[in-house]
Amino acid sequence: MVKIGILGGTFNPPHLGHLYMAEQILAEFALDKAVLLPSGQPPHKPGRIIADKNTRYEMCRLLCHGKEKIEVWDMELLREKMTYTVDTMSELSEKYAQNELYYMIGSDTLFVLESWKSFPEVAKRTYFVCLPRPDEDAIKREEIRNKAHEIEEKYQTKVFISKYAGPDISSSMIREKLRKGEDIMGLVPENLRQYMQENHLYEE
Repeated sequence: MVKIGILGGTFNPPHLGHLYMAEQILAEFALDKAVLLPSGQPPHKPGRIIADKNTRYEMCRLLCHGKEKIEVWDMELLREKMTYTVDTMSELSEKYAQNELYYMIGSDTLFVLESWKSFPEVAKRTYFVCLPRPDEDAIKREEIRNKAHEIEEKYQTKVFISKYAGPDISSSMIREKLRKGEDIMGLVPENLRQYMQENHLYEE
């Protein structure tokens, strides 16, 4: 049985925090591979300026360059309509019926999972792995554990919580720095930094 970790998102742009999340969860939960799954037009971000799908796919590819166990899939980018996780997981659970799927999320996403379209159907098709934020204290960690347990009991799935905390990096932080003409060294790999600068992405 192959264990596949899935990290979905807009990746607008992708950054070292995404790569850290994929690599840590790969190792900690002994997954066979991790997949970055950039979305097409996400339903929860209407009106937000998002780089075109081919650009975001290329940025994800550059982020994962040289990482043997991390791949980029374009299945959501190929859809013409809104991108919903339930559609993706239905397709993947059928295609990889003999394997285990692990959907990677940050702790902030854990508390809004139930707002996802047809979430009970999503929960039937995947487990979840949650990576806490670096600024969360003991009280917040307890809230995360309680919420994970609640979802497990209610939807008969599994929610694993990583012992690691993700770095304090966000796509919005990078977009803002580029808009101001500031350097993003250390937030993305050098090959991706050069690509973004050469293509004047997110500049004023």
